[in-house]
Amino acid sequence: MKLKNHKFNTKFSSLKITTFFIILVVIFLTIGYSAFSDSLTISGASATVMVQRVIRITGLNTSSMVNGTTTSANEHGINSIRSNVTLPNNNSKITYDIQVTNFGNTNMGIIDITGLPSNLKYTISNYTLGDILCDDTDNNKCTLGSVSTIHITVSYANNGYDSSNTNYIINMDLVFHEIDYVARIGNTNYTKLQYAVDAVPVNNEETTIVLLKSISERVTVLNGKNILLDFDNYTLSNDGNSPVIETQGTVKMTNGTITSNASQGAINVEENGLFIMTGGTISATADKQAIYIDEGGTAIISGSSYLSNRSSNRAAVHNFAGTLTITGGTIVAQKFAAVVSASTTTIGANDGSVNKNAPVLQGATYGATIVSNTTFNFYDGTIKGKNAAFDVEGNISDIEDDYQILHTTEVINKVTYNVARLVIDFVTITFDPGDGSSPEAFREVEIGDAIGTLPVPTLMDYTFDGWYTASPNSIEMKATDIVNEDMTLYAKWVHNSEFYIAQIGNTPYLSLAEAIAAVNNNTETTIKLIRNTSEAVTIPSNRNIILDLQSFTLSSPDNSAVITNRSKLKIISGTISTASASTAAINNESSGNLTITGGRIIATGLRQAIYNNNGKVTISGTPYLEASAPERGTVQNLANGTITILGGTIVSKNQEAVSNVGTLIIGAKDGNIDINTPVLVGATNGVTNTKTFRFYDGILKGKNNAISGQVNELKDGSSIFNGTETIDEEIYKIAYLT
Repeated sequence: MKLKNHKFNTKFSSLKITTFFIILVVIFLTIGYSAFSDSLTISGASATVMVQRVIRITGLNTSSMVNGTTTSANEHGINSIRSNVTLPNNNSKITYDIQVTNFGNTNMGIIDITGLPSNLKYTISNYTLGDILCDDTDNNKCTLGSVSTIHITVSYANNGYDSSNTNYIINMDLVFHEIDYVARIGNTNYTKLQYAVDAVPVNNEETTIVLLKSISERVTVLNGKNILLDFDNYTLSNDGNSPVIETQGTVKMTNGTITSNASQGAINVEENGLFIMTGGTISATADKQAIYIDEGGTAIISGSSYLSNRSSNRAAVHNFAGTLTITGGTIVAQKFAAVVSASTTTIGANDGSVNKNAPVLQGATYGATIVSNTTFNFYDGTIKGKNAAFDVEGNISDIEDDYQILHTTEVINKVTYNVARLVIDFVTITFDPGDGSSPEAFREVEIGDAIGTLPVPTLMDYTFDGWYTASPNSIEMKATDIVNEDMTLYAKWVHNSEFYIAQIGNTPYLSLAEAIAAVNNNTETTIKLIRNTSEAVTIPSNRNIILDLQSFTLSSPDNSAVITNRSKLKIISGTISTASASTAAINNESSGNLTITGGRIIATGLRQAIYNNNGKVTISGTPYLEASAPERGTVQNLANGTITILGGTIVSKNQEAVSNVGTLIIGAKDGNIDINTPVLVGATNGVTNTKTFRFYDGILKGKNNAISGQVNELKDGSSIFNGTETIDEEIYKIAYLT
């Protein structure tokens, strides 16, 4: 195929260049000569202007001149207009039609107009500063490509007319800015929450204000305004050292979060003010209250409301001189009282019934501090304090009819709180520790309730063995037992000798872990088990322990390894047993040197009898190891580990007896062969090897293979004999040396 030979067309290229310059001139004429400049220059004078690249002035006309006004040289830049104007008398004025185009995709508007001489003023007839500039023909089009025309009238300010000076060069700057709405009433948006609050009428008619984002702002609500504040799960916090909300009107909160980081707290309810909270969270993180009720104010807290503060000398809710009603929610003070009542306060509803879960007052000192000679009614809920539920319970004015205050304790985050709640009737449980001491002398329990978690007394050289009723028909009482009458419980003591688990020499210990902790570093020490125990223990570094389990069993109480070895450990007798689904009976870690010469290690769960995590293991003598794991061998050796098996029997009921990816040595390289020591029997393979395997002695058996993988070294002059053997009516393949 032959290519065409093209030549450069000079005439056509010149035409394109000419066209480009024409387009450029049109752009300059359309959007202003300074559209690509940060400065405005007219008749040799220049002024630097603020440039918003996404929005700019694109047109300027004079629509009206009144009372002899004249103008010339009207020009515009990106955000500036320039005009020579004569205003001959006090009522003269000029109106400019300024076309603004938004070339971006951001809500933009005018937040200020500057540059007029001090004796002149401007008015805008069709726009409010701070609003989004929308398209004149399509009010829903307020971003990309919207075109607006703003009518701005310039006239004399009050007392601004001077007959000796009526000629002006007007430089007027439109300050463009992104408009960020934070609140909404109906279809009207506001750039500040206070603007929305100001728009609410003072006729006590409820108006809903929806928060559109999380903001930091102080808000003042005047008397006569009734606002339902819908946070839409956003956060309102304070702006400076002032309350977040200060109200003389009505404010209702159902959701969202109010956070105070300043010294004035979150909510101040002033005279005539009403604050109603049915949900959401109020948090005062600085040194003040979540709610402060001043003289003549009212606060009502209910529903799922949550209030908290961190002040060391201010309550979460402080009723100074108003009215406080709490029928629900949770109030928590982390350093002081939850509620301080110096005026009329009511907790709960006087309705003939009690719900102990609502409300909840929890204070780091008291649940409620009650100033004398004030009204404090307790009709419902739970009051908790570290010092006491109430600072002066005698200051309570009234409680629910036919009910009485029950005092108990509750442990919260390992701290004991004193708790008060209302019940129809209660009984007293007295704790008699005998020669010991009890952390709780007595408690009160509502009739028909469980006794609850019982205290644990102490007595030197004795172990506590439960609380019992009096003889002759003594019964042990448990936390879940129901009580309906006063009673005294007596502590049962058992001398520690009956609970000893292990011993070193003649010294007994209450647990194997306690005995291990008593071993001196690097000193060979024998620990004997003296009874069966369920305990997970760790052999720490720098220990040299011989573990003689005798005829007893050491098992794991949970899914932990029975023994985790990080030092030198020798097991000579007894049984180690686990049913764990997540770890082996013995974990021998990289620093561990484990020797097993006797006893039994049984894993009935889903893991191994021994898991050698890059440590060293030696098995000799007559031990027996067995595992039932469907996917794990009885003994597993990782890449950098070494296992030497000189004796004993290793059996797997579902997998290989030994799985090796490190160094495995079976038998002693001593010139003798004894096919009975050691013995490895696997339900799949006797040995599965993928690394280094030295076979010097013993017999290997497996249903699939005696040996799966390579044997790297045999005893000098020997060879492997492969045969079969019937075990429990099943044929196993066997291998041993000859």
